[in-house]
Amino acid sequence: FKGRRLPTDDGDGAPAVSGKKGYGYGGKKGYTSDEPIEYDDCMAGKKGAYTGGKKGYGGKGGGKGYGDSIIIPDYGDSCVICDKQNKNKPMSMVLQYVADGANSAFQPSGKATCREGSYPSPAQIYVNGEVIDVVDGDMLEIFPGGAAETHFKIVPTGQAVYDDDIECYIHTSCSVPIVVGDQIGPFLIEGDEECEPPE
Repeated sequence: FKGRRLPTDDGDGAPAVSGKKGYGYGGKKGYTSDEPIEYDDCMAGKKGAYTGGKKGYGGKGGGKGYGDSIIIPDYGDSCVICDKQNKNKPMSMVLQYVADGANSAFQPSGKATCREGSYPSPAQIYVNGEVIDVVDGDMLEIFPGGAAETHFKIVPTGQAVYDDDIECYIHTSCSVPIVVGDQIGPFLIEGDEECEPPE
């Protein structure tokens, strides 16, 4: 790492040493000294061969995992009509109409738009091409036929005034659980072919 001697300064005659731009070890730029120094003290040098190892390459990332983590809900003693582990889609279901609607414990709003709130009684329910007259507490049977969603239109027929008819749906496929005893909006799940509804 030797520099080269520069001409003697005209002012005080002190020799000056300058090094080329260094890339070795510290890679510091060479400097000029006003004090006499030996070549061996020159901090800058010619370009070093390598200041360090070549750029390292990190290991490849782990491969993409397959499948979702499975969290099995706690159903207690309730009969499960279907869920992700039991994809036996119901062909028919028995529901109880409850005017005091509630949010499902298993079907979020993205899967079931029938939510908590006040529902009319008496009312007419339009579902699967049928019209069913109900009052609070009545049982009704629906026939999803394996469809992912079952849509309802609920029309008030009594004295109570509603701004409009109510339209909503529940999920009747198995990507989210259908559980006996769960209330989805105004519909309390009572059973199906596998989970016997009450007499």
